[in-house]
Amino acid sequence: MSKEHGDLTSVAALWEALAHQAGRNGLSVARAPMVAPTRGYTDFRTREIVVADRLDELNAVARLAHEVGHVRLHSTSAVTAVLRCDGMRQIEAEIFAFLVLSHYRLGTADAPFDYIARWAAHTAPVESRTQIDEICARVAQAAARTVELMGQHHAGRRAQSQRDAAAPEPEASSPDLGW
Repeated sequence: MSKEHGDLTSVAALWEALAHQAGRNGLSVARAPMVAPTRGYTDFRTREIVVADRLDELNAVARLAHEVGHVRLHSTSAVTAVLRCDGMRQIEAEIFAFLVLSHYRLGTADAPFDYIARWAAHTAPVESRTQIDEICARVAQAAARTVELMGQHHAGRRAQSQRDAAAPEPEASSPDLGW
């Protein structure tokens, strides 16, 4: 992990950094009960991302990264309801999540390739190599920018913590006893 992107070394720090990215785009993040197989969703109407509370920390972060991928790649003024993603949008969001987590050398037991393959089976075939190149470039660019912003946010929080720790304790004032 490079210092320029702020070493996000814990799953909790990644969750916080991804939630911050959602917030930068005007969405709140919450965990809530969901019926399997639903793992999370993005609702642009209520401006929230919700992640299933049954997921362990790592899989919850992976799902949050997937949902932030939808926000970074698919949010437009034309989207007014819960994002009902077609296969290509799901594939793009999952690749986005894979790239973000891979940057931090994290992976989940739930291989994204199975998920992508399931959606690809229901997606119209891409018509040209140029389309594939454009999709890959757009997803990679969005993931790289998000990693950069996450690192900047984390580095800023770390610097603030260091400043707070180095600040002298305020002197205790004597109580005014009214004498």
